Amino acid sequence: MRYPPNGPRVEYFGRHESQWAWIPHLIGLLVFAALVALVVVLVLRLLNRPSLGAPVPAAAPPGPATPGPPGSDDPALAQLRLRYAQGDVSREDYLRIASDLGASLPSSDSGGGSEATSG
Repeated sequence: MRYPPNGPRVEYFGRHESQWAWIPHLIGLLVFAALVALVVVLVLRLLNRPSLGAPVPAAAPPGPATPGPPGSDDPALAQLRLRYAQGDVSREDYLRIASDLGASLPSSDSGGGSEATSG
């Protein structure tokens, strides 16, 4: 007997009835790839995590960490300075808002306001 008792073997793509038979295989492959990705993520997290016996680094003391312009560590003041530099905020508004945010401002006006020209 040349063929098995159930009949001849048919190639996988040789029958028209099985043209969608690859979908379960694709789903299985996607599930397998998701599991591999999950394992990789978990291993990377475990490797980047400090060990249980390692000492925890102390928090930085309060105060400015690096010298810089006043309020340089405050993101609100940094945004205000950027808007002032781009011309979105007038000098008066800049001084008022910076004062509201607690920035140390110069005590005297240096004459940088708007100047009228006669012509």
